[in-house]
Amino acid sequence: MSRPNLAIVQQRGATSGSEGLSNLPAQPTPIIGREAEIDSLVARLRQPDLRLVTLVGPGGVGKTRLAVQVAVDLLQQFNDGVWFVGLAPIVDPSLVIPTIAQTLDLHAPPGQPILTVLKEHLRSKHTLLLLDNFEQIMPAGSALAELLAACPNLKLLVTSRSALHLRGEQEFPVPPLTLPNLKNKRLPDPEALQQYSAVALFAQRASSVKPDFTINSANAEAVVEICARLDGLPLAIELVAARVKLLQPQAILPRLQHGLHLLTDGAHDLPVRQQTLRSAIEWSYDLLTEEEQMLFRRLAVFVGGCTLEAAEVVCGLVANGSVAVDGRSATGDALRLDVLNGIGSLINKSLLRQAESGDGGEEEEQGEQRFTMLETIREYAWEQLEAVGIADVMRGRHAAYFVAMAEETEPLLTGAAQKESLDKLEREHDNFRAALKWCRTSENGSEHGLRLAGALGRFWSSRDYLGEGREWLDEVLAKPGASAHTTLRTRALYVAAIIADNQGDYNAVRAFCRESLTIKRELLEKSNMASSYILLAKAASNEGHYDEAQSLLQEGLAVAREASDSYGLAHCLNGLGELERLQDDYVTAREHYTECLALFRQMENANGIGFSLHNLAHVYVHEGKPAQAAALLDEGLALYKKLGNRLGIAMCVSAMSGVAIGYGQPLRAAKLLGAAQALLEFIGALLDPADLMEYKRNEEAARKQLREGAFLASWMEGRAMTPEQVASIRDMSEHNREPAASLTETDRAAAARQPAQKHLPQASNDGLSARELDVLRLIGQGLSDANVAAQLCLSPHTVRAHLRSIYSKIGVTSRSAATRYAAENNIK
Repeated sequence: MSRPNLAIVQQRGATSGSEGLSNLPAQPTPIIGREAEIDSLVARLRQPDLRLVTLVGPGGVGKTRLAVQVAVDLLQQFNDGVWFVGLAPIVDPSLVIPTIAQTLDLHAPPGQPILTVLKEHLRSKHTLLLLDNFEQIMPAGSALAELLAACPNLKLLVTSRSALHLRGEQEFPVPPLTLPNLKNKRLPDPEALQQYSAVALFAQRASSVKPDFTINSANAEAVVEICARLDGLPLAIELVAARVKLLQPQAILPRLQHGLHLLTDGAHDLPVRQQTLRSAIEWSYDLLTEEEQMLFRRLAVFVGGCTLEAAEVVCGLVANGSVAVDGRSATGDALRLDVLNGIGSLINKSLLRQAESGDGGEEEEQGEQRFTMLETIREYAWEQLEAVGIADVMRGRHAAYFVAMAEETEPLLTGAAQKESLDKLEREHDNFRAALKWCRTSENGSEHGLRLAGALGRFWSSRDYLGEGREWLDEVLAKPGASAHTTLRTRALYVAAIIADNQGDYNAVRAFCRESLTIKRELLEKSNMASSYILLAKAASNEGHYDEAQSLLQEGLAVAREASDSYGLAHCLNGLGELERLQDDYVTAREHYTECLALFRQMENANGIGFSLHNLAHVYVHEGKPAQAAALLDEGLALYKKLGNRLGIAMCVSAMSGVAIGYGQPLRAAKLLGAAQALLEFIGALLDPADLMEYKRNEEAARKQLREGAFLASWMEGRAMTPEQVASIRDMSEHNREPAASLTETDRAAAARQPAQKHLPQASNDGLSARELDVLRLIGQGLSDANVAAQLCLSPHTVRAHLRSIYSKIGVTSRSAATRYAAENNIK
């Protein structure tokens, strides 16, 4: 028997090859980002009792490349060789054993089964077989079991899109490559980004087709977004990186909206099914049963995953009108898919993923798991759903389910279950977005859109999706068919008014509230009317019309009491407290805030408790009781952190500056003011008038107590904090007091390092904040909203909100007038 050819294979980390008894394919490029997986697999296969390891994962995740590298690292461990057996071309399970034998150059004498020959050959040998691509020949698993039983020193390393389900098998799910956290808007610098294996692979492959390619500040964000859009799948990243020869990453990114069309033209020495990602996914899809294919394409309607309940409700029913077109025989009966078993099968075949431990939050603790698809796989499934003609039917079912969920959850957002309910809505946020998109385009989407937007208002406000919520509401309210005077419309109008109030757009607040009240009066409905009066009163007080605000709040109190509306009553009391605080009547304000806090505690409304504590803290600061104020703010901060409410966190951090002033800590006060400002800009929100007044007072007090430059240095230190760092702030107790304010040499050095004065906060220009001065300065230079946003790292929506506030403060109504104001006041 002749000996098979030996291959020179590249060892991980080595500079030269090493010969062994092996036919492992040489790899043209080093493996990237799999160090932990390689070490784990090598350790497992060195265990004497572990005989069968199966690498499972979707097409394109890099199972074969990883397995080959593991085999390379084990060459010296197997005296009788490490052999690669490619099974991708095999579709007949009976050919698996002959293919293994052929790889080992074994031949059976006439009349003797080849399995017997293979057993005899391997019985006493210490050998590793790498069986690549087993998913299409699963029935051959029984032959592998028989082989393992007969050959005690044989070990198998298998790659497959599903496990073999043999006794003694150890599954090893191959994860995608690592990615930066896109929720953190401050990405690491370009060099540090390459610690993430997905980004490093993109850079390596791009430079192989364009040698001068580097990741820099101009393209880093686009590269990260590309890798995230491709789920960190190595095959997809390699295919897209090859496009850098013709297109910059910034130009590639928008083309990935339909990514599978771009993911073509892979290396020609790869198997055909790996030369495009579509072929890799199609390979798996074709192996599914008819019912599994039906469930697979229907699950594409979910964005960001789903629970089992959602899958059963939305995907389970096969309606009469769609039976035949969806691939099932038309019997006239309503059929149901076996969703539970189907999901299990799709997970086993690597087309669906179960949320990893810790990803499922409260659902996981209750035994309810989430199931997700990689986005590239979901895109393929969606194409199949469109091909059978029921995509719109499924989107309608999906929207109906999530409208019902939002409406069932919304009442829980004001009680003891507030945190858990907000978390539940957060997990389904992408599904709500998808449902709203369907409402936007569907002829029948007006009612669903109003219902969904109305039910999500508190979620949007509590979790700081103000700009996004406002855009959805503007679309929903303007949609034909949504203009009828109905309770649904009043609810959406009220939600729009809340968000506009948080953004400081008081003209919009008035328009939304007045229309809502008009419709409620027509419908003789008094529920939630008080809330509209409160928002109208805030708009009036913001412009100094305190008598009008007082009258509106009294009307709101009367309506709330008549309707037994505890929630509206509490907010009216809070509004009165705000109005009194604006007029320095802290005694009466404390009475109203205290009564308001008692009502919210009775309702177990964490958000209401939080802002009542924050408001009372301001009163205690003015009464010279910083310790009591600090205790209230610590409790409020803890509630807001638990809720994930960054607006509330910013309010409390801003209020802490007053406590710091009370303790004689002007440097800390300045830092807290800068941190609060940074977080407010990050979420696109403004402080209420009473809180803004306190902010300015604390700023003025800190400036008076510090020498030139010290305030600016400390303010900028706070301004540079990330949202996560701001959220980690706690107040300081009295025993941590800093020395009374004098400027040290360190302070002077810090101040000297700051940018020029014109880029730092100034005392006052008609009450404009530091950020509003920045916006006005750039507007005066002729920049558009989009360019201002880019310069200041804000969203265009936030820039527009700042402009509305600027117009109100300087008494103008147009951009040209604001530009003249900037020129006349030397704001350059």
